Amino acid sequence: MLVRTGHIIRFSCSIVVALFLAMTVVSCGEDEDHIVPLQMNYSAGYLSSCLDGNGWKYVEAHEVNADGSFEKQDWDEIYGGTPDQYMFDGDTLVTYSSLDEYPLKGYSKKVYYFNEETNQLMSGSDELFRVLTVSENTLRLIKYNGISGDGKKTYLYAVYRRMSSEELSRYRNEYKYDITKLNDNYPALPEKSRVMADDFTELATGTAWEFVEAHEVMWSKRYKKERFSSPEINKYNILHISADSISFSQPADSLNRYAVSENMKYGYRPNSSAVVSDGNVVFYVYSISENNMQIVMDLPQSKSNYSTKTLFCKYRKN
Repeated sequence: MLVRTGHIIRFSCSIVVALFLAMTVVSCGEDEDHIVPLQMNYSAGYLSSCLDGNGWKYVEAHEVNADGSFEKQDWDEIYGGTPDQYMFDGDTLVTYSSLDEYPLKGYSKKVYYFNEETNQLMSGSDELFRVLTVSENTLRLIKYNGISGDGKKTYLYAVYRRMSSEELSRYRNEYKYDITKLNDNYPALPEKSRVMADDFTELATGTAWEFVEAHEVMWSKRYKKERFSSPEINKYNILHISADSISFSQPADSLNRYAVSENMKYGYRPNSSAVVSDGNVVFYVYSISENNMQIVMDLPQSKSNYSTKTLFCKYRKN
């Protein structure tokens, strides 16, 4: 295992001994016998000459054992998920990550420095990873992986190769969301309340609901912080709900008179809090109170744009 001393992570004695013995079997940088390569010493200048301005693409990673060996099977084959990729830009490490639960492709940036005594890549007092070997084409490293089921820290031995300029350009273009600002720019949708049929009838019907604001839903779990603006949303300015029908209306003239834009019979499904018409969901009720209602609905776009946007909308009693 790896042990922490202050802010410095070092191999435990058992791994040091195991790696020393392994020298008779494998030369430095070779890992055919599943032994973690010996750590080479580098200057910060040499490290920068290899890494700076380049992208580094994941090749493989393996969980490290206490004796200095590593598991044969790739870590990502066992646990799934999409490994991180790296790019070095001056004193900044850019990490390209795929958040598979959304899914979302994004990046994060951290200012780093290289500790020449320990080969640690540090951001403040946090270790990002520790360099084992590096050249202009290959990067081998050790990084913290998490806590095992029995409460022990686990580490990965990972191998990266230098990206081509085309690969790096693709990552820069596709991984465009700043993960560190995700909560600020794309707040999480509120947890959907289960609204029973009687509660919906009591709170929603017999009144008019006035549109307040809308936000575009992203990755089904979050929404854009800035308000959604489009002439199409005007059709949903006022929502009328009766016991068996729903109508949307929009301003018709400067005298604040309204014209009905949609009218339909509906049914309510409490298991999904869905308002349904002709078998299609009109909107989902996320929350409702005496004066406010939050819904999620699809907004078909104009004839020139055939895509459909999903909106998180807020209404209040008129």
